[in-house]
Amino acid sequence: MSSSLQSKRICVTGGGGFLGRAVCSRLEQIGAKDVFIPRRREFDLTRADAVERMFDAAKPDIVIHLAAEVGYLFIAGRSHSVIGQYNRNGEGWTRLEWRI
Repeated sequence: MSSSLQSKRICVTGGGGFLGRAVCSRLEQIGAKDVFIPRRREFDLTRADAVERMFDAAKPDIVIHLAAEVGYLFIAGRSHSVIGQYNRNGEGWTRLEWRI
């Protein structure tokens, strides 16, 4: 399996998160050489234009989609809607799926 990934460009959305870091570490261990980790400050995956820019920048052969908005129910003294998180995560998945 490792040899098949050495020549692939792999995009790991959410690669800086808890699960994403573990996945990226494992990819490195099994020989993946070209892993692109898009950052939210550059690519808001709930926006179609940002998804297009990410694909243009990454030019991936493989996409592992792990990006999600999680754990922000109480920030800076304000409650955040769980429904809002669900909707934003769904938007990100829909935009990415539409592009693929």
